[in-house]
Amino acid sequence: MESEGGSADAASIVRVGWRRASEAQDLTVRLGARVKHHRMSLGLSLKEVSEMTGIAVATLSRIENSKMTATFPILLKLVGGLRIPWSELVDPAGPVPPSEQISVARRGEGQQTLAAGYGYLAPHADSPLQRAMQPLIFEINARNVEQAGGLRGHNGTEFCYLLSGTLQMLFQGRPTIELNEGDSVLFNCAIPHAYLSKGRAKTRILNVTLPDPLKLISDETEFVR
Repeated sequence: MESEGGSADAASIVRVGWRRASEAQDLTVRLGARVKHHRMSLGLSLKEVSEMTGIAVATLSRIENSKMTATFPILLKLVGGLRIPWSELVDPAGPVPPSEQISVARRGEGQQTLAAGYGYLAPHADSPLQRAMQPLIFEINARNVEQAGGLRGHNGTEFCYLLSGTLQMLFQGRPTIELNEGDSVLFNCAIPHAYLSKGRAKTRILNVTLPDPLKLISDETEFVR
């Protein structure tokens, strides 16, 4: 006879499995509907999309009719061939409505936050466009790795442009990179890194992060713990 704890664990596993299956199906249906809507809005036939993307007509039809979940390589072909934004294809919230596709932030406006070694301003924090691109203006105060909170990595691609001062970029297992005003660096955020200020002048940077599209997809289909 099962203990109460065993029954609860079994029930929890069932609920987790059911939720996983339900969310995966929701993703399949949403992807199919969005691909079809985008194709029809362009006035394209399945054959024409097949020629543009290299995806078989039968596969496209199954995706549009929610009979198949698109793999990541197929999603890449759809994005490249149809010029459809990742956010429009996989974002749970869907495409940004036309009324919110332009966001203006005046000087000093935005969400200001203080963190270990840094102070930053998110000028467009309330815009849904932040789902696709996250611009920040950093003021770097950290002078060593400890003050910066250590070397940290995360998902996505990051662009850093030095507005003023002198910046030292530390990457795990790599030589330190020193940047001066007007210099920039583009890198994979998964590499553990840290920003350090050097010299007396205030160090300020424009930082733009693009989320990893594979992470956007995996976040929706991972098991709920």
